[in-house]
Amino acid sequence: MRRSLVIIIIICLCLNQSAIVTLAVNSGTNADDLQVTGISAILMDLESGQILYEHNSHERLAIASITKIMTAMVAMDRGNLDAVITVGSEVLDRKKIYGTLVFLSPGEEFTLRQLLAAMLMNSANDAAVAIAKSIGGSEEAFVQMMNQKAEDLGLKDTHFINPHGLSEIGHFSSAYDMAIITRSALENSALASIVKTKEEDFPRTQQGMVPNHLQNRNKLLWEYEGADGVKTGYTDLAGNTLVASATRNDRQLLAVILKGTSLINTYRDASTLLDYGFKQFNNKLIVSSSQAITSIKLKNGQLVKLGPAKDIYVTVASNQKDPDYQIKAVPTPIELPVNVGDQLGWADVFLAGNYIQTVPLVAQNALGLPDADYLKYFLLGGLMVSGLVVFPRVRRYYSLRRRRRRVIDRGPL
Repeated sequence: MRRSLVIIIIICLCLNQSAIVTLAVNSGTNADDLQVTGISAILMDLESGQILYEHNSHERLAIASITKIMTAMVAMDRGNLDAVITVGSEVLDRKKIYGTLVFLSPGEEFTLRQLLAAMLMNSANDAAVAIAKSIGGSEEAFVQMMNQKAEDLGLKDTHFINPHGLSEIGHFSSAYDMAIITRSALENSALASIVKTKEEDFPRTQQGMVPNHLQNRNKLLWEYEGADGVKTGYTDLAGNTLVASATRNDRQLLAVILKGTSLINTYRDASTLLDYGFKQFNNKLIVSSSQAITSIKLKNGQLVKLGPAKDIYVTVASNQKDPDYQIKAVPTPIELPVNVGDQLGWADVFLAGNYIQTVPLVAQNALGLPDADYLKYFLLGGLMVSGLVVFPRVRRYYSLRRRRRRVIDRGPL
């Protein structure tokens, strides 16, 4: 196996963990031969973050209801799934909220988890607005949170105007950015559980309200082996949009289709890309989380071993056995004491010379303070304690002494 390890020690490094690049390997199948009808498409391996296929993936397009993936991620970051939300009158504004609805009524109460299910499974636009108002205080404030999250993820081709995806000027994303958004969102196990759920009850707190049952609009959950998400969308401007994920043999792939020509073709496009990814590529473990990548020796002779925070995989063509990879370790300055698991740097992973991903480096052993430092802190602590005890007594002594002088100076009455 050809591999190399380069250790780079620097004082300060600014890294974008969200950066993902296209995989450059010979898969044995020409990706250009894939029949994909959507205007924009991308295929990503979610473990390695590598792009296995892309077509116009950075084109800014309307995205319709796949917007709700970001809405859900922001709501889960900032809210409590068990928190009870009382629906306000804003859900009745049919000039702004139309299309797919669960017809929420002001005064109804739901947990955040229930409203997220209505939004992600049934694509309810009124549920998206209720969530935004509850979490952000206003829809506008919540949308600012969505755009801040996009900035935090390093996205260049995304901007939100609303939490539901109904067409508005200035509301857009790209297949590439939606892949990054979804990869981040699926790290939340509760969100991942909702998007793969086919059906569930939606209990109404006001008698006679309907619907009271949710069915996931993503038909791949029934029709594609291993499908486990994520979200469909449609508007006249956006056309059909789809973010589809599937897991087979512990590998999870993600396909994004924008501006699909029809619903059937959009599902077919996603299935084609997922089939291609599962058949033509495999993941290879190159460094386990228990393995040290490098070690740092301090001036006092102490040694700390650094390893990846998680197993590092690369995605390679199925017929490739020995991936040509390189890891550049970038430790950060170390301050004692060090605990196991403390992040002390980064590791950049390259495959065949192409940057793949960045993984945090963590301490694999603990380091305490040197004996001299312990003595210094012990003496300093002793002085502080002594000061706390002695100072009040000294202060009281001099206070009493001043009082006595005043009595003597005044003399007898």
